[in-house]
Amino acid sequence: MNLGILFGGNSLEHEISIVSAYGLRKKLIDKHNVTMIYIDFNNQLYDASKVEFMEFKNNKIKKLKKARFKDSKINRKKIDCIILCMHGENGEDGLAAALCRFYKIPFVGSDILASSIAIDKFVTYQFLSQNGILMIKTVSYTYNDYLSGKDFDDFPCIIKPAKGGSSIGIFVCHNKDEFQENILKAFTVSNSVIIQPYYDNIVEYNLALYEDGESRLERIVKKDEIFSFANKYNDSFKIMHQALEDERLKERFKTIGRKAYELLQAKGIIRIDFFLIDDTIYLNEVNIIPGALAMYLFEDFDSVINRCINNAIANKVSLYKKGNFLIKSDIYK
Repeated sequence: MNLGILFGGNSLEHEISIVSAYGLRKKLIDKHNVTMIYIDFNNQLYDASKVEFMEFKNNKIKKLKKARFKDSKINRKKIDCIILCMHGENGEDGLAAALCRFYKIPFVGSDILASSIAIDKFVTYQFLSQNGILMIKTVSYTYNDYLSGKDFDDFPCIIKPAKGGSSIGIFVCHNKDEFQENILKAFTVSNSVIIQPYYDNIVEYNLALYEDGESRLERIVKKDEIFSFANKYNDSFKIMHQALEDERLKERFKTIGRKAYELLQAKGIIRIDFFLIDDTIYLNEVNIIPGALAMYLFEDFDSVINRCINNAIANKVSLYKKGNFLIKSDIYK
């Protein structure tokens, strides 16, 4: 099969997107024809199929080839399906899905609606909590709120960019002085943040879901106050996870996760982060295109990604054709 992996983009999570894309390429390259479709910070499109991961890591890229889409092809290469590996704004927010839709290419990943909701942590909080899912209390705080002197005094708290991930721009504040210092740092990443209560020694769980099933549920073991960038993406990140053996508890997590998946009308692989507090499960975040596609959570990732690819191709949305209108209007005469 001819697969494309779409990655990069004008985002703070550009580098994480590259890590995700090449991790996925390693999984697919033996059984499929893989085209690496790279978008740079200037939104220029390239065929990076001959570029190795270390070239990106060392910033010594030599074999990028300018590319363009035409129908279901890129530079005359037929693409049966694209797997979305863009993280953060200008990609994970629905732009990548829209690009694939525009060029009539099936894609693995959520469509525009789910992506546009899930990219914003406060919008996600409002949408899911209003539809019956118990979530960690979340407050929106913008740069305009700061300029107008809006007060905040509920500590300890954690500050997160409203549209960011990968632990970039996240700060724990134990008092007002730390808040005043860190909120300004957070605003260098995003002009809108969310504020949540900070729980010391919190028990956090990850669950990945796709159309036909779920991954194993794993407990996060944090080395720092937060599950940091280094914890997530260094070579030893796998040891940060412990499998949950309690079957009754696992079913509770899966029921909540599946409800969120369906409410968002998600597609492909997403990852949900949960907190367990006094035997009560709270949904914390939804990652609509998770870093590394949550490969570490699936025991048989190959079969999962193949299933997602087949689903995407089978469910390709039909486009209207000229003259194929159900209702004819005078403007078409």
